[in-house]
Amino acid sequence: VVAYINGAAAVREQVEEALQMQAVQASEYLEARFAVHLSVLESIAARPELAGMDWAAQEAVLRLETERTSQFLALGVADPSGAARYTDGTSANIGGRTHFQKAMAGQSVVSDVIVSIVDSSLVLIYAVPIRSGDQVVGVLVGRRDGRVLSDITDELGFGEHGWAYIVGQDGTFFAHSDRTVVLQQDNIFDAASPFYAVGEAVQRHGLGRVGVIRYDLGDGLTRMA
Repeated sequence: VVAYINGAAAVREQVEEALQMQAVQASEYLEARFAVHLSVLESIAARPELAGMDWAAQEAVLRLETERTSQFLALGVADPSGAARYTDGTSANIGGRTHFQKAMAGQSVVSDVIVSIVDSSLVLIYAVPIRSGDQVVGVLVGRRDGRVLSDITDELGFGEHGWAYIVGQDGTFFAHSDRTVVLQQDNIFDAASPFYAVGEAVQRHGLGRVGVIRYDLGDGLTRMA
């Protein structure tokens, strides 16, 4: 019995170490994927047609780039006030969005999965600054389907029956193998959520702390994450 207990403890410890390593590798993989698409947008933003902030000239370039780069649902340009126009004919004011504000400050960023101002769908927004000389004169925006993160996490997971999901700082699911979880914006900290046990485990462990949690979703199976 002692040998079994010691052996089981050693296996659990190895699994926990492997899970944490897998999580780090997964985050690095996601960052690399984001970096590739941001690099594409940065090269587009560097074109002189965009720096002139003339929508007719910008739209001609962006339509060609939208056809060439199939990753984005639409490309658009926002002026310093946040007024944005897109290649699909839509427009919106994104001045209050964090990703726009960071891009105007000179950063290339990717948003959380958010509800689109344009059509209320869940989207992932890439935003890079448009510069004229040393001055940021606008923001180039790339809109992607919010489910793209779930497509990425489908490739991840630990062990034969493991899977990966992404939860934002506020507890909202950004990616899950069941797409409806993302579309419904389930939140692990919502007591009515079927994933509330995850939120409880996270809170017991401590927000912001690296480590492994255990939880039961009510089916009698203990899961580790």
